[in-house]
Amino acid sequence: QSSVRAAENAFDFKLATSLNEQHAYQRNAEIAVPPGVLVRDALDEDQLLTFSLGKDLRIGGSVELRSDLMRYRLPGYDPVHEATTSAAWTIPLWGGRGKRVTTAGLVGAQTALRQQSRGLVEREMNVVVQVVRAFYQVLRSESVLKIDQDAVARARDNDATLRLRLEEGLVTPIDVKRAQRELKDRENAVVTDVESLQAARDQLLQLLALPLETPLELEGEPVFERVEADLAP
Repeated sequence: QSSVRAAENAFDFKLATSLNEQHAYQRNAEIAVPPGVLVRDALDEDQLLTFSLGKDLRIGGSVELRSDLMRYRLPGYDPVHEATTSAAWTIPLWGGRGKRVTTAGLVGAQTALRQQSRGLVEREMNVVVQVVRAFYQVLRSESVLKIDQDAVARARDNDATLRLRLEEGLVTPIDVKRAQRELKDRENAVVTDVESLQAARDQLLQLLALPLETPLELEGEPVFERVEADLAP
């Protein structure tokens, strides 16, 4: 946006002013003046004030309106004031002629802005997709953890039941060992599920730009609202 504004400003009216002042002091000099008059220690003054208003044209070339205000004094005379005004229209004859050539910088800045805008939309959609994916990954990890926790509870009940049956001689020690191994595998799966759930939550919090300590309670479906951001420097 700044590049576009800078390119557009190139075609705005521009006002320029300048002041030039010169003094010349001549000591013990005889200067030719009207008969009977002899001037010594004379002072010359030259002052020039210039105003110019110009504008570059989109079709090529430029226009300028200039006004000069001059004041000068010769030794032995009263100050003289002069004012001149001029207008100029400049048109290139070869290179740089035509609107397409003159506005190339502005068109390039506008094209770059549109490309950046499209890229911003693509990045926004990519963030939305990542957030949705992370959201459902957290829900999936919570569901898997709940399933494996229930499996651990069933494995513990099965292990306790087989121990009682072993005391009654209804099962063999191999059956008890098998139940204990299944219980251990289920408990290891729960540990893995907890780590996966924590990683999924951290990923979602990072995408949402929230501290990792923020508690999460997810339900339903993610809802997005567009927020306008001020990108001006």
